[in-house]
Amino acid sequence: MDEAKRLINHTIDTNLQLEEKGDCPVAISLEASAGIGKTSIVKQIAEERGMTFVKLNMAQLEEPGDLIGFPVVEYECQTARKVKDEQGNVKLKINPGTVWLSSKQIDNMDKSLVRTTGKNRTGYAKPAWVPEYNEKGTLILLDDYVRKYLF
Repeated sequence: MDEAKRLINHTIDTNLQLEEKGDCPVAISLEASAGIGKTSIVKQIAEERGMTFVKLNMAQLEEPGDLIGFPVVEYECQTARKVKDEQGNVKLKINPGTVWLSSKQIDNMDKSLVRTTGKNRTGYAKPAWVPEYNEKGTLILLDDYVRKYLF
């Protein structure tokens, strides 16, 4: 178990370095007999590092949308923010670049601060299991992603 814990911590540290460079992080596959503490180790590491821990039982997910979210239309938008000039007058300042927002997000915004460009794409709504942002990160354990059946 100590070796598994060392591997997981090393992978987390390496993933942080990869993300800083803009590279993709990697995942770990822990396979062992039931009941030896795989879940407990991952949960303990998350707690020690101040990370959020999420356990998803893959056998209970019924369709891909349960894991990745359901498709939604997103609209490319130019956004602005309100700023005060030297005289205290409020003016709009256009933010650089564009962002992709769902119609629900757009509806909840001040209409003077968002304008669509006319482009849209398919995105995915955040699934209910996705936790709130934690600056230290999140460890997601996909449990029972591989099942071996004996016939």
